[in-house]
This record gives sequence, C-alpha cells and structure tokens, in this order.
Amino acid sequence: MAEQVSRALDIPLARAPKLLETMRYITEYEREEAHDGVVLELARLDFELIRPLYLKELKTLSLWWRQLYDSVKLSYARDRLVESYFWSCAIFHGEKYSRSRIIFTKLLNDFDEMEDSLEPDEKYSMSYAKTTFKQMSEYYLREAQWSSDKYMPSFVEHLDISLMSSGFPAMAPVLLLGVRDSGGAAATTKEAFEWATSVPVPALVRAGGELARFLNDTASYRIGKSGGDMASTVECYMAERGVGGGEAVAAVAALAERAWRTINGECAAVGTMDAALLPAARLMVNLARTVEVIYLGGRDGYTVGGDLKGLVSNLFLDPLPVY
Repeated sequence: MAEQVSRALDIPLARAPKLLETMRYITEYEREEAHDGVVLELARLDFELIRPLYLKELKTLSLWWRQLYDSVKLSYARDRLVESYFWSCAIFHGEKYSRSRIIFTKLLNDFDEMEDSLEPDEKYSMSYAKTTFKQMSEYYLREAQWSSDKYMPSFVEHLDISLMSSGFPAMAPVLLLGVRDSGGAAATTKEAFEWATSVPVPALVRAGGELARFLNDTASYRIGKSGGDMASTVECYMAERGVGGGEAVAAVAALAERAWRTINGECAAVGTMDAALLPAARLMVNLARTVEVIYLGGRDGYTVGGDLKGLVSNLFLDPLPVY
C-alpha cells in the first residue's frame, strides 16, 4: 500500500499508462494477503507472453532504423527509436495493436511507407495525417521567425502557436492510423478522423497539446536552453508578468494541471459522445498519459534518453520480481 500511495503522489492513477501500472501492480498484488493465486498466475503469464512480441517489434524497428540511416548517410541528433517505441507501447498495449505500434514508431519516416502498410479501405486516412503535418510545419516556421527576429510574443499568442507545435494535435490523426479491433475490423472511422483534425481543435486534443507544451517547457527551463532557442511559455510568462523563473515555472505547472482537469472533464462526458469517436478519444487520453510519464518530475525523457532507461528496461527486459 505504501508503494502505491507513494507512486500515486508522483503520478495519479488516472494519469498512469495502463501497461506500466499493470507491470507494477502485479508484484504489489502478490504481496496482498488476500490475493487470488490463479488470477496472479494468469496476470504474470499474460504479461510475459506479450513481452516477446514487443521485443520482436523492437527488433524489426531497429533493423528498419539502421537501414534507413545507412542509406541516407546522415547522423541523427535525437537517436530515440527505443524511446519512441516505449511511447507506442504505452499508448497501444496488447497484441491486436501490433501494427499501430509499428506505424506510430515509424512516424519520422516518409508517409509512403506507412501508407503501404494500410489496407485499401484505410488509405483515405493518410490524407488527414499529411494535412496535419503540413499545418504543423507552418507553426514551426512561425516559431523560427520569432526566434530569428528575437521576438517575445505574449503568453496567449505563444500558446496559440506552441500548443500546436507541441506535436500532440499532429499526432491525433496518426494515432488512428491502422487501428483495428480484436475481430480485425477498423476501430476508427472517418468521423473520428474528422473530429481529431477539426477546427477549432477539440477540447480534448487542445488540452493534450497544452499539457505537452507546458510540461516540455518547464522541463526545458530547468535543464537550460541554447542561445538560439525561441522563448518558451515560461519565459513569456516571466516577461509578461515581471516575475522570476521559479514563480513562472509554478504558474505554468498549474496550467498543466488545468489541462488535466479538462481532459478528465472530457472523459467524464463520454456518455454524451458519439460512439464512433470513443476509440479515438481513448487513444488521445493514452497519449496524454504517456506525455505525463515522459516529463514526470520535470525531466525530459525524450531529449535526455537516459532518464527513461530504467522504465524501458523494466518493461522490455527485466523479469517480474517474485515474492
């Protein structure tokens, strides 16, 4: 119980990726006096049987990654394939989502390869992902111009652009690519893609973008940035309010909490949501949970890959403890 309470204080249960929470709870459940031995054994078997699939996918992706960069003869500053796959597993857990994990992890490759992996009745969905990424490039260009001009936008002006450049809204249609249910039927519909890419941005997607932006910026501020980087939301808040870094970080962290309240509110309203949108909404929440883990405690687990080393090892390599 003490371990569960301590972990919940770090990251509330509702924000924890289900796969990671399952891994941890199996060993904790074993130490409960009233645990059911059969249930425990089945849980262990389920976890251990799915792990070889994860390792097989990771091997396939590693070979693809090596071939890709051998062919272009260029190094990549953020060699984060394993971390990207960790994200994928935290969002799409289970055997039926194997193809979705592969597609999502290959996101940095060209769209043609992802499109080739889709069935004929799914290919229409690529247009949504392509359009969203074209739009995101416009946000990147706006930020690059701000940086070049040494322009300090207002906090609201900054957020309108940077929540979009956080990548969360662009990931929304990508998350839905190739998702099928246990029967092999498409689990996401054209209505879901229309919703995920609609304007104005849906409240759930916008809140996810705000969460990603605020957590990224508070982590980056703590780590320190290079001279060529544009101002972050933390720095815009400092300039606009005339406050110090500590107060600005606390204020932006509070806004991240507000984003979570919006996400929770949208989850509570699923009873009024069109049933065709529910699978998409659940995946958006899973993505938000993964963002929370990546930036837990002010770290930037994607930029500084070593911060996630323990979690990656626990999930893919280490045997479950036996008590």
